[in-house]
Amino acid sequence: MGVFENNGKLEVITAKSAGYCFGVSQAVGAAYEEAAKIAMDTDKKDDIGNAASGAGAEPARAGDQNAAVVTFGPIIHNEVVVEDL
Repeated sequence: MGVFENNGKLEVITAKSAGYCFGVSQAVGAAYEEAAKIAMDTDKKDDIGNAASGAGAEPARAGDQNAAVVTFGPIIHNEVVVEDL
């Protein structure tokens, strides 16, 4: 993509295709896969109940309603994808 001057007029040329770099694609894909695993485990969970909440509660595990995929920071600078994750 670029902006060029052509006979005194600005011309914007865009790439034919765009997407994530390999590392970002891999990280976003892994986050979606892990979230899907948690969702499937939660759907399969029997009615034993959820982990307790509050002080001293155990961390959420796959199958718990409170389970989540957590990252050390945003894995992509696209706010729409971050919100979706």
